[in-house]
Amino acid sequence: MRAIALASVLLASATCTSAQCSSYLERKEWRALTTTERQNYINAVLCLKKLGSKLGKSVKSQSRFDDFAYVHYRALNIAHSSAHFLPWHRAYLHVYEQTLRAECKYTGALPYWDWTIDSQAPEKSPIWSSSAFGGDGSTSSTDRCVKTGPFASFKSQFGRPFCLSRTFSGNLGSTSSFYTPEAIYFMLSELTTYDDFRRAVEEGPHNNVHGGIGGCMALIDMSANDPVFMLHHANIDRMWYIWQNMHLDVWADYGGPNADDSEATQDDRINLFGIGPTDRNWTVAQVLDTLASTPLCYTYLNTVRNGINDEGKRNQRRGIDDGLNLDTSNSTVELLAAADPYEVTSTGTAGSTPHHTDRHNKKKLRCPRPVSDHLAAQMRYDQETYDRMRRREREMCRFIHFVNSRFPKYRSRAALESVEAQVFVPISVDEEDKYRAAFRKMVAEYRSAKAV
Repeated sequence: MRAIALASVLLASATCTSAQCSSYLERKEWRALTTTERQNYINAVLCLKKLGSKLGKSVKSQSRFDDFAYVHYRALNIAHSSAHFLPWHRAYLHVYEQTLRAECKYTGALPYWDWTIDSQAPEKSPIWSSSAFGGDGSTSSTDRCVKTGPFASFKSQFGRPFCLSRTFSGNLGSTSSFYTPEAIYFMLSELTTYDDFRRAVEEGPHNNVHGGIGGCMALIDMSANDPVFMLHHANIDRMWYIWQNMHLDVWADYGGPNADDSEATQDDRINLFGIGPTDRNWTVAQVLDTLASTPLCYTYLNTVRNGINDEGKRNQRRGIDDGLNLDTSNSTVELLAAADPYEVTSTGTAGSTPHHTDRHNKKKLRCPRPVSDHLAAQMRYDQETYDRMRRREREMCRFIHFVNSRFPKYRSRAALESVEAQVFVPISVDEEDKYRAAFRKMVAEYRSAKAV
């Protein structure tokens, strides 16, 4: 990858040093946007919903926004469960971002939603406020239609006519948990080939968030009808971007099976089904570098943390330092050997690891909730894929158990006590370095414990 100065991993802030871009867009976490910037983005999405379709009457699309929902619907069988997953969505998001700017006078970049910050109680994220993306679907509606926020009137045409639907209760409503920053770092650091990384991300956190939100997002053929889809996938793209920068020796690695079982190559074309000009069926090679100038020219800025004062920041830094003192008095043999670490969690014996339904423990981390069998069936996973997905989920849960047990004083920036004030600020370079060192130590200690 062209020389990109990366201050840290997972919290990546990149600076273009020798890339071809003369200027580039900076994608920010939703909470790092100003109030005006957030409203400008919402207005641009509403604009897309009002603009007429450019795909023609034959596809029955009602608007430019629906054009994008249609294209994702058409790409289900080529852009999922295959090597194409990450490059296809990268190109798709880029065209969406450029369409907002060209057709709706939006001057910003596509934001991303770092759901790791909300991982311990996703239903409480400020992204669900009435001034952002609206909240849960109404329980008075059979279809659980969203009744709040600027997108409440949205209706989908693909894969079937439907309202904008979410089902937090039964999904996010005190029953779900997402992947933590620590778990994501562990995943990114452990995987050193594109194929392994793509499978882990798609089968794990990608599906976990889709299923947790429920409604349209949990129905893969309809998921792009929810405007939050783009921010979720921007964060998935950000994970790929960070992985590339963590493993510079293989940053352009690409391979694995295509949907037709042929071997994927960088010369494969990305079919966007007419969403942009005909010259936008780029090759995979053209979208590997986000700063290549043609066609991509963007980077990701830092994620956020809770907005505490200077004294609080000093205490937080001390908390990270003190929290990384390894507690060897608490054996992790049982946790590492458990066939199903989720069962250990449910008994309450896993170093105080709370169950994913718990909202009382504000200090410890929860394991990410397993992907439902229903969603796995939608993805058409064969037995080998299903078993691999479950093994990785269990491995992530063991790692969370280990962090809770061996680092009992550590306080994650995603812990409920860290985010309950719902005030956030971008993470600085110095803070990034602190987090990176903390995550690196956790992973190293976990590897050592497993090797014993």
